[in-house]
Order: sequence, then structure tokens, then C-alpha cells
Amino acid sequence: MIGDFDPNGHKNLELFRYYLNRDLQRIDNSIQDNHGELKGYFVASLVDILIVFLFSEDLRTREIQVKIFIIAALIALFMILASIINKIAKWYYVRQIESGRKEYVVDEAKQEKIDKFDNIACDALLICESYMERYTLTEKTYVKEFYFYEIIHHLTKSADLFEEIYGNRELYISSKETELIDPYRVNNYIDFARKINEFLQIEIKKIPNDVEVQKDVDNLNTAISQWKHLKA
Repeated sequence: MIGDFDPNGHKNLELFRYYLNRDLQRIDNSIQDNHGELKGYFVASLVDILIVFLFSEDLRTREIQVKIFIIAALIALFMILASIINKIAKWYYVRQIESGRKEYVVDEAKQEKIDKFDNIACDALLICESYMERYTLTEKTYVKEFYFYEIIHHLTKSADLFEEIYGNRELYISSKETELIDPYRVNNYIDFARKINEFLQIEIKKIPNDVEVQKDVDNLNTAISQWKHLKA
């Protein structure tokens, strides 16, 4: 029994597990929010279990096809469970904030997103409005085209930033937290963007046919048409 034990192999396995857990812990410590932290600990624990299982005596005696299948199945299971737990933790975290049981703290990354909405996304709409006015005043074709293309550029940049906010409404939008974006501001943004989009849909017919320009305008129309007003 003692002769079957490989001290060198056992030592290497323990060292590998130690360094793996150390690196996973460092990654986990860099996660700022609670639900992300929970997911980090969960994944780290499952990876540790996987490493032990891979080096177990039972797996060594199996065929290579069976080994590959078991490893793939475990990885898939880990990913599914991690995703489910992350969603549950995220929902619970938001519920705590909404109920007032947990104080909302805007971390640096979230604040940066909110600042971009305030200072870039909203300002870009004002730039579009200014270009639209100049577009209607000029009679020079090349100047009209310049304004038209700039409107597309600024609206696209603005819409991309807004999509990040709108797609994660529970993190960035709230009428109860002064640090976040009020729903009425979001609705106002949507109305403004729709007006600019309507302008593009009409004026694109007057611009020389260009596949790339048409594609960009169509993409904007698709994105903006999916935005719905939020309830306060």
C-alpha cells in the first residue's frame, strides 16, 4: 500500500492546487460587487474539485474517451451552475437595494458609465440636433453630406453608450437612488434619439446610394426601435 504512493506526484499535485487557488483568489479579490464575489468563490471551489478529480485513481483507470467526456461534462456543469448562482445573487442584491435593506454604493466602474451617459451620450444628441439644423440651412451638397455623416457618427456613439445603460437597467437606472439615472431622463433620451432617427430615415433617401451608410442607418433604426419607455 505504501509502495503505491508517489510522494513526488502528490507534492506536484499539491503545489499545482496551491498556485491555482492563489491565482483564483487574486482574481476573486479584484471583483468589486457582491454577486460577482459569490460567483468567484463558487467557480474557485468547483475548479479545485475538478483538479482533485482529474488526479484521482478512479479517473486514471478509465479510457481516454470517457475521461474527455467526464471533463467536458464537468466544465459544462460548472458553467451552468455558476451562471444560475450569479443571476440569483444579482437578483437578491438588487432586491436588497430596492427594499432599503442595503445601501447602494456606486463603484468607480459604474460611476464611469453614468458619467459617460451624462457627458457623452446626451451631449452627442445635442451635437446631432445642431448638425440637423445646419443641414437644413445649407444648399451645398457636399456640406449636407458632411453633416449627415456626422449625425450618423454621433448618434451611433451615443446609442452604443446608452445600450450599456439600458441593457443593465437594474444597475444604472433608479428613481429612488440619487446617484443613479432617473427613468424620466432615460425616456427623454429615447424620445430625442427617435427624432434624430426619423430625420435619418427620411434624409437617407436624398443621399447618394452607399451600402455602408445605409447599413449604419439601418442598424441605428433597429436598435432605437427596440427601446421602450420606463416606468418611474
